Order: sequence, then structure tokens, then C-alpha cells
Amino acid sequence: MVNSNIQIRENHIKLPKLGFVKFANSREVKGKILNATISRTGTYKYYISICVDTEIEKMPRATGEIGIDLGLKDYLVTSDGLPVPNPKYYRKYEKQLGKAQRRLSKKQKGSNNYNKEKLKVALLHEKIAHTRRDFLHKQSTAIVAENQTIVVEGLKPGNMIKNKRLSKSIADASWGIFLDMLEYKSLWHDRKYIKINPFFPSSQLCSSCGYQNKNMKKLHIRT
Repeated sequence: MVNSNIQIRENHIKLPKLGFVKFANSREVKGKILNATISRTGTYKYYISICVDTEIEKMPRATGEIGIDLGLKDYLVTSDGLPVPNPKYYRKYEKQLGKAQRRLSKKQKGSNNYNKEKLKVALLHEKIAHTRRDFLHKQSTAIVAENQTIVVEGLKPGNMIKNKRLSKSIADASWGIFLDMLEYKSLWHDRKYIKINPFFPSSQLCSSCGYQNKNMKKLHIRT
């Protein structure tokens, strides 16, 4: 409660100037409420983000240590040699999205049919974003839960996305968001999070003898 301005009572929330509003409470709010932010999506849905002052319930200390190599063919491969397939959510819906966008382009802007097609396009984008974020949260939470030390590449997706051939796939992978999740979850749960210098030639080094093969810069010869 903040000076009685923001309160939650079961499935109702009290907001300044609006009073009590019915809402779908996705999770229990614990701690002192500091503020609330209301946002609207392109699909005309309203969300309330509630900022609270609370203690994070820490995960038990883990024993594992892991190195993570991010990629496009496999989303990631761990130092144990275990690959996680890349779900490629944008690619999965790309044709469907393209058809919807072409239909939208043929409608008169501002008309009812235009608004209907615009909503369909927005719903597809929302579906892609939600499924991708759910995947990233599940993967990052599992890694943090099982490992005390987490080592990742210090990637710069903003620079990598300039590659015209790979830009869509890199944007779809959302490596930056995934690494941010790993970092803040590691901080919450007292994990050791280490970023390797992006110029360190990790992909060129033999894991057994340490020999550096500079030809490994060429993607087509990697396995």
C-alpha cells in the first residue's frame, strides 16, 4: 500500500484517479508497493507493472559450473556438450506474418478492415514475443538453478545484427535479453557470473591441447 493510493484486494487493484479496477492477478504481490505503471499493447491489452520493495527468495546453493556458447543452429551449447535447439520463433511464423502484412498493405488506412488486419499483425508479433520470452526465462532459470558458476561470451548483438545475411536470425535469438536474464538472476541468487572478452578466440581453440586454428573464423567449416 502506498498512502492508500495503490491497493490490491483479491482480483481488484486500486489505482489513483481510477479507484478499484478488476484485473487478472498473474502472481502474488509480496512486499511494499512503491509504484504501478500502466501500459497498453498494440493489441489493445492493458498491463499493470507493480514495483515492490521485497526480499528475493534465494535458490539453494548449486554445485555445478558451466560455460555457454550461444549460436544460431543450436541456441546454446554447454561446456558439457549438451545442445539446446534454437526454436526460431520468428522464422516459424514468418510466412504467416508476411501474408498478414500484405493483406494489411492492401487496405485503406483508417478503415475498419485496415484496423482488423492491423490487429491480426499485432497479435502475431505479440505471440512471437511472448513465446520467445517464455523460452528465455525457462532456459535462464534452469541454468541459474543448476550452476554456481556461469561463464558466457561477452557478445555485442548490436554490432552482430549489422550482418544483413544473419540479422533476422540474430534478432530472433535475442541473445542480449537472454544474457541480461542470466546476469540479474545470478545476482539475485548469489551465483558467479563471468563474461569472457568477445575478442578471446574461444571458437578457434582446441579444448584438449589448446591449439589455435584461425581458419575456424569461417562459419562453413565449423562442426
